[in-house]
Amino acid sequence: MESACADRKQRLRARRDFIILSRSMLRSATSALLRRTSTEIHSLCPLSTVRSVRLSLRYPPQNNSSRPFSASVCLRKKKQKSPWLQQEGRRTMDGNKIEEILAPLRLAVKEQGDLVRQMKQDGAPDVDVTKAVAELKARKRTLEAKDTSDEEWMMWFSTFRAHIVFALSGHVLFAKICSMLAPQYRSLVYLVYGLLAVWTSMGWTYVTLILSHCILLYSISLVKIRWLCFLTGLCTLATFKCEPFVSWQAGFVEGDFELRHILFYGGCGFTIMRCMSFALENCEKKDGNYNILELLKYNFYLPFFYFGPIMTFDKFYDQVNKSDLTRKEWEMWNIRTQGALHLGVILVVDVLFHFMYILTIPADMKLLKHLSDWALVGLAYFNLVYDWVKAAVMFGVINTVSRLDHLDPPNPPKCITMLYVFAETHFDRGINEWLCKYVYDYLGGKHVNVVEELVATLCTFGVTIIWLGPCKVVLVWALLNCFGLNFELWAAKFFSMEPFASLELAMSEATSRRIRAIFNTFNFWSIVLYNILALNSLDFAKLVAKRLLFKGFPITTIIVMFVTYCLIQVIKERERRQALIDDPDPLPPAPPSNDTTSPPVTTAAPAADATAAATDAASAAAAPQPAADASKVKAE
Repeated sequence: MESACADRKQRLRARRDFIILSRSMLRSATSALLRRTSTEIHSLCPLSTVRSVRLSLRYPPQNNSSRPFSASVCLRKKKQKSPWLQQEGRRTMDGNKIEEILAPLRLAVKEQGDLVRQMKQDGAPDVDVTKAVAELKARKRTLEAKDTSDEEWMMWFSTFRAHIVFALSGHVLFAKICSMLAPQYRSLVYLVYGLLAVWTSMGWTYVTLILSHCILLYSISLVKIRWLCFLTGLCTLATFKCEPFVSWQAGFVEGDFELRHILFYGGCGFTIMRCMSFALENCEKKDGNYNILELLKYNFYLPFFYFGPIMTFDKFYDQVNKSDLTRKEWEMWNIRTQGALHLGVILVVDVLFHFMYILTIPADMKLLKHLSDWALVGLAYFNLVYDWVKAAVMFGVINTVSRLDHLDPPNPPKCITMLYVFAETHFDRGINEWLCKYVYDYLGGKHVNVVEELVATLCTFGVTIIWLGPCKVVLVWALLNCFGLNFELWAAKFFSMEPFASLELAMSEATSRRIRAIFNTFNFWSIVLYNILALNSLDFAKLVAKRLLFKGFPITTIIVMFVTYCLIQVIKERERRQALIDDPDPLPPAPPSNDTTSPPVTTAAPAADATAAATDAASAAAAPQPAADASKVKAE
């Protein structure tokens, strides 16, 4: 019943808009006809009569029941224009020709009258022109407003900006005072301020819930059984993703404000990950156990509490307890520069939201089907660029605050434009480092065995699915990225066999890099499509893939792939130069020869494609890095 009413309302609105549009079209058509015939009519009637006729047609009386042209009538009559109207220089016309001009007007009035009678039979209300115009203006204001689809960005930099700035400013102020007066107690100040801030924002029942999870995982860590700590942590994390546990635990939060759900899930999720890190590090501790106070200091550090990023416990413990608080040269200058840069990026993104609706458009599939192939490909790419910018800015703001506390937080994510291997794909380097240390590297070893690599990636993405929340989109995204990561290792293993290894050694450095860039081109767009699936929707990813590979073939496909190939070549060259700067002598010197009579041994540098070596050995997105293949070590 409700759907039928909604359809009826939609039809009535469409007819109302049609009548309003037709009225304006009739006025325009009438004015055009009078302008064309004004030179001929003056010979038949006085000029004052023409003006009165034009005025009466342009401003009809209130009781006039005539209706304007419909679009179909206007187009038909425009095509069937009388040959008499195409003649120039005529100064007279008779009654038959005037009737020929006015006939379309009478037909349009009759058609609109029939439409109005039909609408009244259907029970349509009378058309309120004032209300219709107000609705049109409201739609225009909506289009002129900025894109507000990203709730997380709006929360940070618009809705709750003042609250977040106030909380972080208070943390910086008290931390600075403590660092000046009693630096040995600064970790306790972090704990007290963070605990009070969480208590104030979420209530004492929420603090009790967080403390209960901390005590549970701390108790399990005392047993020092690694698999038990991991199992307990994952089960606890799953309680925040599955019903009825979510609703039951959400009832511990007091109040009903807009930010409550975001803070609840953010604080609880990151708390479990931090407690798991503490428990696993405690299992590795040889002598004794860490104090529960260290866990509370680690968990209630306010800049990281709600929104991350995650620092593993061992790094946080070493940095927060160091006694030397002297800064390096230019460190404060770098902190100020980063803060100013983040502020500038926030302003630029906020301005662009008024002109580029890159987040709203992908949700409208009807509109997407009318976009060109180039517009669709560009929209997909800029969606990923925006998500990288958002992650870099949000984590960058928090990292700037933590650097003021003499901490070294995880680096911002690598730019999406620089990603052409699955081993580097990540948008949260903190989660990536956590997964690498406790799951991927622990199970995968040196990442040379295919079976061990498969087990490591499956377990890593399994943890990622629980972290993100199991659903269809997350499952498909995890499966595709897991396949991509393993396929890279399989391909590296295959091409390291003969005769491919010998062929690559016989190639020139430039040729080897070009061949790698061809394969990396397809990798690049696979990464783009897989992550579009997670950021937008499955339908949008399927539409982009269809346009790029099938409907746009061959012109769009070839041009896009060629531009991507050139981009990857530039990235490889940049990485090669950066690798030479970081390590000017990447190859060890040749061992001295024992036989003095024999000529010196020359090592034909099998070569480090510093680019591929640097890239293929980086950390993974939601799955960490595989080891670089030996065949990729080819000097450029």
